[in-house]
Amino acid sequence: MAAIQNAKFAETTFLLADRADWQSTALNLFEPLVNKHCEKSQIVLERVQVDLATDDGRKFIDSHVPDADIVFLPSLLTEMITENTEAQFRTNLLQMLKPGSRVVLIDHRLPAFQLVTLQWSQDLKILVQDSHEGGGVVIPPPSPWVTNNLLDGMGKRSFVRSYAMSWSVLER
Repeated sequence: MAAIQNAKFAETTFLLADRADWQSTALNLFEPLVNKHCEKSQIVLERVQVDLATDDGRKFIDSHVPDADIVFLPSLLTEMITENTEAQFRTNLLQMLKPGSRVVLIDHRLPAFQLVTLQWSQDLKILVQDSHEGGGVVIPPPSPWVTNNLLDGMGKRSFVRSYAMSWSVLER
């Protein structure tokens, strides 16, 4: 029992990259939540503000993605689809992913995102995919806390009150 209590937990590092400024949100909302539920030595959060569709974004992908086991892309691709930058981003990301790494796509359930998801699945192995017909996993609507604190339109974040989501987990 004493050995378990004194055991050092493995450190997990999360690198959060977004074009929006989440600094105040992180300081006011995420850090207190993480600190409440985890020992500081267990989780390290590093935040970077970078537009992944620019040259700086390409440099960021080149320097960070090869070390990543999981690349999580929440609500990113619909913006890139609108800006016609998604295909180049996909090419850049695929070049840097190491074998066995995973990509999690989650975004608004729109026909354009469904088409992009099919294109991504041609280059990567589908591990899990949201099913729209029949028994797929239902993602609940955002909670009042998420709606009020994260979907407020501040700092380039989208102002929304509800949305249907689609998701996939892909592997290189």
